[in-house]
Amino acid sequence: MDEFEKQLKEQIEETIRNPKTLEEISIISYFKEQELKLGVSAFDSMYRTVRMYYAPHILMGEGREKEARLAAIDLSSKMRAEAAMIISMYLTEEENMKTLTLTCDLGGSLTKAMVKEYPREKSASMIMGSAIADVGRKSVEGKFSDIPIESGLWVSYKNEYFVLGDLAVKEFAGTSSLKKLKYEIAVPKLLGLIAAALKKYNLTEAKVYIMCLLPSGEISDGDKLSKEMTLACRGGIQSSHGNFKVQLAGFKTAVEGSGVLGYRIKDLGKDKWSKRNVVMAMVGYRNASALAFENGVPVVSPTSDLGMNWMISRFIDRSAVGLSASATPKIVKALVDAYQHGDKDALIALSRKSERKDKNADAKMFDEVMGVLFDEYSRALVRFISDSLDECDEVLLCGGTAYLVKPYLENYFDKEGIEIVWDGGVEVPEFIDKHDLDYRLADCYAMNETFVRGVDKMTGFARQAQIVG
Repeated sequence: MDEFEKQLKEQIEETIRNPKTLEEISIISYFKEQELKLGVSAFDSMYRTVRMYYAPHILMGEGREKEARLAAIDLSSKMRAEAAMIISMYLTEEENMKTLTLTCDLGGSLTKAMVKEYPREKSASMIMGSAIADVGRKSVEGKFSDIPIESGLWVSYKNEYFVLGDLAVKEFAGTSSLKKLKYEIAVPKLLGLIAAALKKYNLTEAKVYIMCLLPSGEISDGDKLSKEMTLACRGGIQSSHGNFKVQLAGFKTAVEGSGVLGYRIKDLGKDKWSKRNVVMAMVGYRNASALAFENGVPVVSPTSDLGMNWMISRFIDRSAVGLSASATPKIVKALVDAYQHGDKDALIALSRKSERKDKNADAKMFDEVMGVLFDEYSRALVRFISDSLDECDEVLLCGGTAYLVKPYLENYFDKEGIEIVWDGGVEVPEFIDKHDLDYRLADCYAMNETFVRGVDKMTGFARQAQIVG
């Protein structure tokens, strides 16, 4: 055995034992299916196919169709007719499947996604509450199929059952699980989004390409999440709204803010971008993260706990009127209405008192507490952003929480002579923003534009329009 064959066999054996990428898992799955159907071992089929074409790169995959055709050629002559028939049926089934693209932002207060029936249909936004609750099978089996899907649903994953969205809160005291890393609870949420997307398009099966945005501190877990999603989709998705057959054709992850960042770079032009020092700050419900660039080159990507939750927990403690963490959605709505939309009377709804004068007194106290908290929070946020880079030409600010303290941030950076570019200049078209999310959808929308064009390259689709839409 020459050295090439020895290395090749070792590579194939290791790939079968421990597939590490989506492509490897897909290819191994195919050859194992053929092993069961045709009686040819997965190892022998893979070895002969790869050895015949001296193409070890096939193990990294260039699409299942090419691999299937190569396998058909390589099988022994007496099996070839049967193999070709099976493979032809398999490929025909794949070609008849509708294809969806799904760009997902698993926010701490709201799960947002952009879905598109690929390649030509317009993209659409989807939302679902961020809460999740693990329950037993008997708690959900045969239930909740009549609930509007954006109000919540349940999915099965690893023989466990997970309820998502507002349904999780109302029926099972679900929470946003802010203390867990996003990727740790991502699989049930992503399965729920896939089920919601198929239901939206009245499909029972589909080929799906997924992009999932993750915090910078969790992006290294992207490969693990990809592998988990591939395994989870392989057996189909069981949900409150039916069972769905899913072929996960591609799974990618990107750092939160990548959509906004990519748009800003394109808008400025690479030449101008390469001459600027920029900090992009994503300020969400769970945390605040930053990406700092010196002359266009990334240097640091710190993460902090300075999300909306930082203010909410302190507001509950300092107001001391019996509010609890379970009232968080109500508190968030009241604060946004009061300080972003200018309706201070919204604070009255947070009082648990019965008399009107007592409610008004509480509202006045709430306002005083928030005045101090806004000052403390904005100072902490400015320190976090400023510490990311010594000299800064501009700050890209995005995330719903940043808008809540917008006057404070603009006042500080204006004094420092630092330009603020909100959401990197991204504007979400009205025909896509059916839920009036505005800036909260900016990163997901911009990332969707980039991701779908990436799928175009993978599939060879020649898109003429300037925007994916």
